[in-house]
Amino acid sequence: MRKIGPKHTCSRGNKLKLMNSEWLCKKLNTSVSENPTMRLQDIMNKTTRKWGIRISKTKAYRARSYAIDLVDGSFRDQYKRMYDYAHELRRSNPHSTVKIATQPFQGDKGDIENPDRQLCPHFQRIYICLKGCMESFNSCRSIIELDGCFLKG
Repeated sequence: MRKIGPKHTCSRGNKLKLMNSEWLCKKLNTSVSENPTMRLQDIMNKTTRKWGIRISKTKAYRARSYAIDLVDGSFRDQYKRMYDYAHELRRSNPHSTVKIATQPFQGDKGDIENPDRQLCPHFQRIYICLKGCMESFNSCRSIIELDGCFLKG
């Protein structure tokens, strides 16, 4: 029979592969919603303090960006809704002008062959002119411009 001494000589690992950025973003969701400009060092300190595990800056950055996407929604999802916004503007303000400029999808054969990938055009710009603004600009006083003329008398 052996005697086990009270001194523990094994080192404890401070990294855990199961703590990925998606899991961490769900845990940081409330903190990021209260403070969207949370520093990466604060996230790293919080995980060390709460779970005793050190994470890298890139993992903290990914977790923060995933949490911001959960709180605010992703930019891609918002840009997909631009046409809905344009139709709503035209419905609520008749005779208004709304034009959306996009550039077609530019990808490689791997993107086209992948059936799961959505081939959406890329948003460039939007032009909005409301009917009330157009009428008020047209009702302004006309301007007569004389260029290079000398008036005598």
